[in-house]
Amino acid sequence: MSCSVLMVTSFGISDMKLYLSIRKSLMGLSKNDILQLLSLVPDLKQIIAQDPHQSSMGYHYLSDGITNENYRITLAGKDYVLRINNPDSGRLALDREAENSVMQRVSCLHMASETLFYSPEHNFRVNRWKKGVTWTKKSFHLTDNLKRLAARLKQLHCLPYNNLPVMDLIKRLDHYREMIQQRHGKLPPVELKLLSVAVELVGNIKHSLDNCLCHNDLTAANILASNEQTNHLISFLDWEYAAVNDPLFELAVVCKGNELSEQNQQYLLKAYLGEERLEQYKNTFVTWCWFYQYISLLWEQVILPANRPLSSELECRFQLLLELTP
Repeated sequence: MSCSVLMVTSFGISDMKLYLSIRKSLMGLSKNDILQLLSLVPDLKQIIAQDPHQSSMGYHYLSDGITNENYRITLAGKDYVLRINNPDSGRLALDREAENSVMQRVSCLHMASETLFYSPEHNFRVNRWKKGVTWTKKSFHLTDNLKRLAARLKQLHCLPYNNLPVMDLIKRLDHYREMIQQRHGKLPPVELKLLSVAVELVGNIKHSLDNCLCHNDLTAANILASNEQTNHLISFLDWEYAAVNDPLFELAVVCKGNELSEQNQQYLLKAYLGEERLEQYKNTFVTWCWFYQYISLLWEQVILPANRPLSSELECRFQLLLELTP
């Protein structure tokens, strides 16, 4: 297959479908399993004690998770999310303690669902169900949505970030590369050239905004719009990659991860930066867009089932990305 016709995208759809189908076949907590976990939650313990069998409890598996098992629970007329972390957390270098700290930090802005209980010992958390409608890629076609998103990002990026983790993107690249080679075999030689270019590009960034608390994974599925007519706030889901980082990387994730058109990309950047600063930070933004495509390509390989050979297309995709170096 010719490298020139391959698209560099954030996710490999066929690989993702295979991965999720394998995971789904291995999942499925029973009602008793769920009740045992929920009985550890102080706010729910008494409810369960009054009716141990909870014959009216509703629950179903939310199948869109990659690093977690998620269940929507209806108990005593209220909805909750039970999230159970799986071993992929370590493979993807996710820090659940840090995630919990971030979610507490953003609670003042109602930007994340309320945490009722978090247990590092039992590796699960329970949050209140947050009502709303998740965005799709079409949501980014509306300028009003882009304006709201830019405003919400500015609120997030203004929060104090003392004692929160700092995202070291080069270190994360190294971790992903190590995981891939342990689980799937040697990476193509061209990837080493990409790594060298990435380190040089990031090291040469001279003009950027001050680092701040970022979500770092704002794809459409992680953006929740309130479905109340009087409440137009946007909130964010899945804070597992959140850390202190360059806000221009955050914007690159939004633009590349959701495949924004050039016009919508410019609108979002202007809404966030303003006209005057747009030109000043253009090169840095372009660098982060390229970098995001690289790290996403590695991430795509990390989540594959162990011992599965790397795709024969991978070398071509790396080569194409190298040719697109800014």
